[in-house]
Amino acid sequence: MYLTRSITARQLTAVTLFFMAQFFVSGAQAMDPKVPTMAEMRQLPPYCPHTQVISKEYGRKQSAGDYDAKTKPFVDMYGSDFWHLHHYCFGLTNVIRSYRSADPKSREFNLSKSIFQFDYVLKRITANSILRPELHVKRAQSLVLMKRGGEAVTDFKKAISLKADYAPAYGYLSDYYKRSGEKNLALETLEDGLTKVPSDRSLLKRYADLGGKKTFDPLPAASAPEPDRSAEAAGEPDSSSASAADSAPVEQVIGNETNPYCRFCP
Repeated sequence: MYLTRSITARQLTAVTLFFMAQFFVSGAQAMDPKVPTMAEMRQLPPYCPHTQVISKEYGRKQSAGDYDAKTKPFVDMYGSDFWHLHHYCFGLTNVIRSYRSADPKSREFNLSKSIFQFDYVLKRITANSILRPELHVKRAQSLVLMKRGGEAVTDFKKAISLKADYAPAYGYLSDYYKRSGEKNLALETLEDGLTKVPSDRSLLKRYADLGGKKTFDPLPAASAPEPDRSAEAAGEPDSSSASAADSAPVEQVIGNETNPYCRFCP
């Protein structure tokens, strides 16, 4: 009797473990493997949880025809391009996974998938999208990791041609030249970048680390427009001579209007 009970308990435990395993496997299969985990999401741009597919997988489906107030700021910023950005997030996730891959084949697979996802977005976003320079830089970084430096240089330079003051393109291109033993090209790239963005700290640090000697003056501030003197020329009284009661108060403008998400822009 004891033996029978022991076997039954053992069988019951085995059956329980089997169904638990099935539950977890089915749960893992339920999520699209392209979708980042919560841990990976913390390393991605803040808009990724709000994009198509990703938002759906986490129980909050967003789409071009139906999105909530949390998604609206990103739609306002990127327009229709936003609805392609889940593929960009997939590509960035592949890059994250490539760094964790111990197997060279797995690493190569993830990097290849990242380029596929970046290409998908580049083919579909608008021609003047603010995301294009960033996408070309990310594509170039994957190519560098795949030891395809010649192609990477093309993408870095494409980013610069699209946005001449995009500091990351100069910085990462100079890093590639430095690692390749091309110190002069690295310095030239940084000097070119610093003529466009002379106060960029990342470029200045790279330049100093390479022994660069040139100094870069800040770009001149935009000059204020000349005041309109047409009223004075026409003989009308100057506004300063009008009484305080007759003159409307002028609101002082402090600073410029900025987008609260601009720190994530290219």
